[in-house]
Amino acid sequence: LPRRHSALLFQLRTGHMPLNKHLHCISKAPSPICEACNQKNKSVYHFILECPAYTRPHNVMRASMGTNSCTLANLLNKP
Repeated sequence: LPRRHSALLFQLRTGHMPLNKHLHCISKAPSPICEACNQKNKSVYHFILECPAYTRPHNVMRASMGTNSCTLANLLNKP
């Protein structure tokens, strides 16, 4: 796995991504709320699996992987 990809995977797994939830914790964003939907904190889980603003990419992912395998644990831990 290239270093760039392993670093991104580590950030996703730990939640230390440049997403509002983490940025707000380190005082780099005014709010943890997702700017795309304004409904929930923009966490890794919200961004990858549930934000309504990204419904189309979510549906493509579920169609290619199967609905049951689209959990954060499966997406970030299985090769």
